[in-house]
Amino acid sequence: MRIISILALFLIVGCTFSTQPQSNNNNNNNPIGPLLSNTPPVPVIAFISTVSAGQEVKLDGHESYDVDFDELMFTWAQESGSAVTFEDGQFSSIATFVAPSEKSTLVFSLKVSDGFYATKLEITVVVE
Repeated sequence: MRIISILALFLIVGCTFSTQPQSNNNNNNNPIGPLLSNTPPVPVIAFISTVSAGQEVKLDGHESYDVDFDELMFTWAQESGSAVTFEDGQFSSIATFVAPSEKSTLVFSLKVSDGFYATKLEITVVVE
């Protein structure tokens, strides 16, 4: 028990942490900097790939994750196709819109950021 308490005290008192990613040089003063790492988040989108004209469509990114358990920020964008408007805004894990009245192919992207890295995933929705 004493060893664990001493180790915990060393980690709290003896280290500094930064919210900025560490540089690759070895001249920083963080004694455990090289051991700290951050991995990019993984965007996951649940959606229906073929929809009817005028149908409400839901793009669901809430299953996106970060193995470091960092808080995630979401940004939806329409990359191509007949313009649609996101009903919930573009900064939510879920985006909904009404499919255009004409046949078209719509391409959307979800960018998921953990404050250090951002990862983008594109999907295609066909309107029939």
